[in-house]
Amino acid sequence: MEICIVCTGNASRSAVAEVIARYQIEQLGLTWPVYSAGTEGVDGAPVSRKAEVVCAEIGLSLSGKTRQGLKEELIKPSTVFVAMEDEHRDHLVERFGVTEDRIFVLQDGVVNPRFGDLDTYRRCREKIVTEFGNILRFLKSIEKDRVRLYFVRHAESDHTIREDAIRPLTPQGRKDALKVTAALKDKGITKVYSSPYARAVDTVSDLAETLGVDIVTVDDLRERAVGGWVEDFPTYAQTQWADFSHKNPGGESLREVQDRNMQAVRTIIEDNLGSSVVIGTHGTALSTIMNHFNPDFGYDGFYRIIDRMPYILCFTLERTNLISVTEIEI
Repeated sequence: MEICIVCTGNASRSAVAEVIARYQIEQLGLTWPVYSAGTEGVDGAPVSRKAEVVCAEIGLSLSGKTRQGLKEELIKPSTVFVAMEDEHRDHLVERFGVTEDRIFVLQDGVVNPRFGDLDTYRRCREKIVTEFGNILRFLKSIEKDRVRLYFVRHAESDHTIREDAIRPLTPQGRKDALKVTAALKDKGITKVYSSPYARAVDTVSDLAETLGVDIVTVDDLRERAVGGWVEDFPTYAQTQWADFSHKNPGGESLREVQDRNMQAVRTIIEDNLGSSVVIGTHGTALSTIMNHFNPDFGYDGFYRIIDRMPYILCFTLERTNLISVTEIEI
């Protein structure tokens, strides 16, 4: 989850609220990203000097903060919005189609202090401190049983190496793995899990290093064992998706792959309620997880992502109950 604070110009109210919210989020032991924007904000313009002063009075800095306008790329499925007044909520609904259940309006609104003196700004600041504290405590209470799992299907791997467990990324795959870091580094991720296979670990290693966390490898997250190299892979895959019990000698059925992957996923969920984590995975393994939650997901769905490497899906769950699946652009 991330929080976007919205006012008109992003010069005073939402800018002050952003630094206050960031401080309060840290005090609550949370890692939610927070940013602010204005319905009429001018990108790169300075924030109000009076806003800087009243933030500095409580030990918070707006130094270097510039304004930004509310735009389409800031409207993400995982975002919760906090509006300063009803008109900002209405703008989110009417202009961007945000549903009202994702928008909080500060109680009785916060009037723009733009033309007021420092005392006016101080009263604005204190109301934001109180109201934001209430909103964050409420969000924490409803998030405690939720988890966000960012499944990262590995980047392009070197198929000249036929031993599945040690197949590395190609040079292009290593380059594309950096896109995973760019897409996920600001998602409030607290842990990084992965299949033990080299291509999955290598795809999330730069992200883990950037976040300052270790990669936890989980053997049950590994890719399906085929039972030897398969020359006609599309026919083999179609046969397995048509019959979840089918397997080659020495290989695994999709049912077996699904069972062990879901066992690992359930454990990760229980260990990370209230958090966001990454899971480095594979095309078939991820597809069987999709099938677990949506039995209509079959070979056609698998085939649509067969060449998408890397590929990221965010599963939002309330314990094991799926709330939403969102593709993350990279």
